[in-house]
Amino acid sequence: PGCAKQMLAEPAGSTPLYKIMEEYADDQTKWIDDFTVAFEKMMRNGYPQGLNNGPDLHPKNLECPLPALRTRYYAECYALDEPNYSGGVFLIGNLMRELEGKVYQYNKETGIFDFAAMTGETNQQWMMSSSGKQLINVFTGKALTVSGQAEFRFDWYNNDTEFFGVSTMNGKVMDCWAARNPNNACIVYPKHGGGNQRFFKIPWNTL
Repeated sequence: PGCAKQMLAEPAGSTPLYKIMEEYADDQTKWIDDFTVAFEKMMRNGYPQGLNNGPDLHPKNLECPLPALRTRYYAECYALDEPNYSGGVFLIGNLMRELEGKVYQYNKETGIFDFAAMTGETNQQWMMSSSGKQLINVFTGKALTVSGQAEFRFDWYNNDTEFFGVSTMNGKVMDCWAARNPNNACIVYPKHGGGNQRFFKIPWNTL
C-alpha cells in the first residue's frame, strides 16, 4: 500500500504501466485478447539464435499433489522416496476406539487418505520409504500426505509395532480424530498422546 504506482510508459507519454494493469484487472477478456495477439506474434518471430535449456532445478521424483476437496490445508510438493522393499508390506491401524477394525487407506473414490473397514486390498497396503521419512501406499506408489505434508519422523515404541508420526515441518503429529467419521482425512495436531494419535502396524502376511 505504501508503494508508488508504476509510472513506466513505453513510448514516453503513453499509458503508464499501472493503468494497463488496472485495465486488464477490470477486463480479463481484453487481457486474453491482447495476450493472444502478442503470443502469436512471438511464435511467428521465433528465436533465430535458438534457445538454450535452463538448469533442471527440480528432482526427477518431484510430486505436487492437488489439495483435497473440503480441506483448509494446502498441499506441499515433495521428493518421493524409493520404497524400502526389505521392510515388507503392512497395514496401519489406529488405537482410537472408534477406528477399531478399520485401517488407513487411499480412498479410490474421493482421492483422500482415510480409514475404512479392513479388506487388505493394495490401497490399504503400505511400505516404509528408503529414507524412513515417508509411508508409501502400494496402490498409488505415492507417499501418504497429512495436512499437505509427506515427511514425518516416526517415533516407534512397543517393539517397533506402534508409532507416532511427527511432522518434520512443524513438529505436530498425525491425528485421526476427524477420521472417525467416514470420508474424513486425518490432520496434524499438537501431540497429546491420545489413541487417535497412536498408530500400529499390521504385518501383511498375518492376514
